[in-house]
Amino acid sequence: MVEPNGCELSLIERRITELDPSLMKMSLTRVILCHNALMDFPECLLILANLKHLNLTLEWLNLGMNKLDGLPSTFGNLTNLVHLDLSLNRFRDDSFPPTFFTLPSLERLYLSNNLIETLGVSIIKLQGLQTLALRDNRISRVSKDLKDLLFLFEIHLQGNKLRFLPPEFADCPELNGNKSIVKLEGNPWILPIKDQLRLGVSHVMTYIKSSTYKFVYDRHHV
Repeated sequence: MVEPNGCELSLIERRITELDPSLMKMSLTRVILCHNALMDFPECLLILANLKHLNLTLEWLNLGMNKLDGLPSTFGNLTNLVHLDLSLNRFRDDSFPPTFFTLPSLERLYLSNNLIETLGVSIIKLQGLQTLALRDNRISRVSKDLKDLLFLFEIHLQGNKLRFLPPEFADCPELNGNKSIVKLEGNPWILPIKDQLRLGVSHVMTYIKSSTYKFVYDRHHV
């Protein structure tokens, strides 16, 4: 038995393959289980009878550096989740149940170093997102609807397979702000985007708004 630190349960690099349900009898706001050997999502976070209270308080969940490739259909029950780290796992595009995209409080989502191929339209259902980290996946396409994430000011897309960005990417309101963080390095961009990126992200944003780029983009995305 590991005693939690106040409202935080932190079990890092313990080679854990499953979670002892008895640990979930406390009202936790943070659960950190990164760098373990979990192959399945610890269902006790969701199904224990006494977790009704936990589901209303859990705000921070870190399951990075495990062996997870899916989430339970009841994942959306974690309605107060603000910070979710699933980096360095085995998630693919079809690993996320529909309820995943109904989390009403989620602001920070970390999915770097997985096997995701598309940044699809479902992501815009997470309307409160401020930070989205997807570096080192296999993403080759970004949905034009990303512009509807009105609070998104930080996005990490380094190390994917992107050649193009939709022109609408430049319409994401907070990604053009003074506090924005946009990381695009390490992708096989078409030459004009690569050239603009050398000058800075703001130059990329200006370029993809241009009629010249829209013509090129439309020609390759009919």
